[in-house]
Amino acid sequence: MFRFSNLEYAIPGLLLAMALLALTACGRGEVKYKSACEGLEYTEDGLSREAYLPCAGEILAAMDALRPEIEAAINGDDEARKRARRAYRYLRKLLTMAGGKK
Repeated sequence: MFRFSNLEYAIPGLLLAMALLALTACGRGEVKYKSACEGLEYTEDGLSREAYLPCAGEILAAMDALRPEIEAAINGDDEARKRARRAYRYLRKLLTMAGGKK
């Protein structure tokens, strides 16, 4: 049996995903301080836990900062949309520094 309560979780997630896709076209973000994601040394076995955890923490913090801005932008706040674009550029820069696709 289909329950409408499942939609209350699916629709916000879908809107968040659509907003992130829309922000993909934004330019490059600037990291103005020494990031834990800079200069990660990949070995044959990959990264050590000690090397990657600080970077992963920075990435998660950037994602946490992005979410409320996207939600406010979805509700029509133009200033939040601008802040979301800046936050997304920063997140994208962190992911690139961590070894993501360039």
